[in-house]
Amino acid sequence: FSCRMIFFLLAFYVGNWVIRIPDIKNQVNASYTGMGLNGMAFAAGAVIMMVFSSRIIRILTTRRTILYSSWFIAAGFIGVPFAGNLTVLMLLSFGTGLAIGLTEVSMNAQASDLETIQGKSMMSGFHAFFSLGLLAGSLCTSIAIELNISLATNFLVLALVLCPLTIFFSSHLVEDL
Repeated sequence: FSCRMIFFLLAFYVGNWVIRIPDIKNQVNASYTGMGLNGMAFAAGAVIMMVFSSRIIRILTTRRTILYSSWFIAAGFIGVPFAGNLTVLMLLSFGTGLAIGLTEVSMNAQASDLETIQGKSMMSGFHAFFSLGLLAGSLCTSIAIELNISLATNFLVLALVLCPLTIFFSSHLVEDL
């Protein structure tokens, strides 16, 4: 259950981000090209970290890696409403991408360990929780927008709720095999 919840929570962040892209674009006065570059900064951070993730996980374990990266993901989201220009947003996105890339590899390693322990295929269920997280995050932020909740309040509450939940669930993950 804890592993499924980590998948859900990470996707919940992403679902919130996607719905708020127009607000973020306006905040930093970016063009669509600028927002595309921002997406590339995020993806570059994730891909770069995925290259080094296995080394980090061997040192820290998947449990600790998810625990530590949850702080960086939350900080990245808290910083977004305060980004005054595209450059700052891209730096935040790159850093958040690093943390999310590390978390994604850790989650999949944890899921693989659980499949080995249980002796059955479970990966589709974990990724179903990721999809549910996207759905729930998008829905919650859509409601926040309809209620005129600001981007800053939305992302601050998001981080203050999801980070402790991620820390809690990461402490209940299985030991690495």
